[in-house]
Amino acid sequence: MAFLDKLSDIGKSVAQKSGEIAESSKLTMNIKKKERDIKTVKFEIGTYIYQQYKNGVDFDEKITAFCKNIDELYREISQLEIEKESVGIDDLEVEVVEAKVSDDDFDLSIDDDILKEL
Repeated sequence: MAFLDKLSDIGKSVAQKSGEIAESSKLTMNIKKKERDIKTVKFEIGTYIYQQYKNGVDFDEKITAFCKNIDELYREISQLEIEKESVGIDDLEVEVVEAKVSDDDFDLSIDDDILKEL
């Protein structure tokens, strides 16, 4: 009888752990969704600010610098598109994949050799 009780306890423990893992996974997915939502809102804020800048609204130096950087990138894209047309192949589709790298992926301390070289 003790063996069956022990087996029952193990089963209950496994079921409890499975439930905890499922709940943790669900929470992790919700956190990731909220983080994506934040990125979307930040993008929308940036787009709104840039549109306001293009409409002549004055911003502080930092915002203006960001907007001027965007303008320069658009000019560079325009120049690259002209160069692409001169090559003569317009129908080639290329997919650009963003690297999923964040500051958290790097654990650098002041003692690291790479930082000493800077």
